[in-house]
Amino acid sequence: STELGAGHFALYPNPTKGSITLERAARGEQALVQVHAMSGSLVLQADWHASATQLGMDVSTLPAGIYAVEVRTNEGVQVRRLVKQ
Repeated sequence: STELGAGHFALYPNPTKGSITLERAARGEQALVQVHAMSGSLVLQADWHASATQLGMDVSTLPAGIYAVEVRTNEGVQVRRLVKQ
């Protein structure tokens, strides 16, 4: 299938000062979203329900810097870099 798998997602706005939106092309599997600091520590976590194509996360309380946003499903892990201003 040429369709993007459930693990593929877009993240915007990036860079951000406040909140981010994760978006996928189609409803898919339940996913676990984790935001990690560059040190590797987990700073935020959310459940992305299978029935939702979008997930909003408030990152306004995080210090400015670069983070890794991981979306974990049964298919695997997709990672995007996030710049917090």
